[in-house]
Amino acid sequence: MSFDFAKMKKDQEKSEVNPTLMLLLAGPAGGGKSFAGGTFGVDTLFLHGETENHGADSIKLAALKKGKGSITVQSWVGGTPDENYKNLVAILTDPELPKHFGAVVLDGLKDLTFDLISGTTMFTKHCLTNKGEHNQWKEGEAILVLMKPIMKALFSLRKAKVHTVTTMILDIQDVGASGEILAGKPLLPTFGVAAAIIPQFDDRAVISFATPKIKGEEKGDHYLQFKMDMKRSTTAGATPKIMMIKPKLSGVDFDKLPEMMLANLEFLAKFKKDNMLK
Repeated sequence: MSFDFAKMKKDQEKSEVNPTLMLLLAGPAGGGKSFAGGTFGVDTLFLHGETENHGADSIKLAALKKGKGSITVQSWVGGTPDENYKNLVAILTDPELPKHFGAVVLDGLKDLTFDLISGTTMFTKHCLTNKGEHNQWKEGEAILVLMKPIMKALFSLRKAKVHTVTTMILDIQDVGASGEILAGKPLLPTFGVAAAIIPQFDDRAVISFATPKIKGEEKGDHYLQFKMDMKRSTTAGATPKIMMIKPKLSGVDFDKLPEMMLANLEFLAKFKKDNMLK
């Protein structure tokens, strides 16, 4: 079998640069993640779990202050865990979604992994041993198997030019004098789950409430951070492991990223589009 490499190269040259955000937004609980999701200025679908009810009010307030774009709130809780999981995947993969919304906020990874996925019969069956007993060492693998359709849906939405934001709680380990986050640990079930899921997101940012000096004046607000590390470690197994993952914007040179910018996702999307390598 032979390949037409000349055509492959030509198709690559014609391929369109896609600046659509597929953002993992990490920050402390109650730290403004949901609020930021309402700053796109477009019609936005907000999908949330059982512990993120407060996020619905936050994202609506953000859109109200923005003055443009509607917010549609939908909980994925309501039936059995199996029904809720299947309904969520069905919503994210519905071909009609891009016709109605310019952005989707998935709030968030904690509820998805610790609660929704871990409560399904698919998860339970995947973790069974040959003797029918629960194997806790299979839990991470089971979560990744069930996260696969969700991640695939997020990639498809990006291809359809629908911005997505998936929130993740960050366990804050150190903060700076202005309130900026210096170090944080992703709150996910296992090291393996964190190491497998986080790098799949094209774009990553950390949100904090800080009071940096801007033109000599301190201005307290929610800011996106790009120059810090998300760190997770494990001592399980024969060799200790450490995961260090930096925020990023796909296609944008890391040196062009500011240390901080106001948590305005409409502005972030424009910044990415204007600074992507062509």
